[in-house]
Amino acid sequence: GFLEALPDRVTVLAESAERSRDIDKERAQAALERSRKRLAGDSDQEDIDFKRARAALERALLRLKIVETKMR
Repeated sequence: GFLEALPDRVTVLAESAERSRDIDKERAQAALERSRKRLAGDSDQEDIDFKRARAALERALLRLKIVETKMR
């Protein structure tokens, strides 16, 4: 994505975005655990898209990091 910061506004161009207040910690934790299981091969799925699973893992980690930062 791209970000442009001007004195009177900020413009963000991204495929997706979330507000920190909209992040559900429990849901992010569950997504993290699911992603870890998929990547470890502990899932019932035989046909795993590792690129998508890795992206889901990274999203969950970032969401949890944001929640932890917000709570300070």
